[in-house]
Amino acid sequence: DKVLKAPIFAVFFGATDTEPSEITFGQYNESRMAGPLFWAPVSNPGYWQVGMTDITIGGLRQALCHGGCEVAVDTGTSLMAGPPDIVND
Repeated sequence: DKVLKAPIFAVFFGATDTEPSEITFGQYNESRMAGPLFWAPVSNPGYWQVGMTDITIGGLRQALCHGGCEVAVDTGTSLMAGPPDIVND
């Protein structure tokens, strides 16, 4: 008895107070995607931690991750944190 189409879930946060957010189980809504779907291996399973090569703001790479960064994927907080020497600049 498979209840879900696939063992996945997706979260979309509306960009404004009037744009609805959504969570889907068993599939994802391609119309909500800014780019193609990709999979990232979890480096710390207890924390949903993944590696990344850089941060992009407004389409421009920021060259902050010299040699790569580790980030936690967390939909339950608005906190953004990082190494003090980078964040405090």
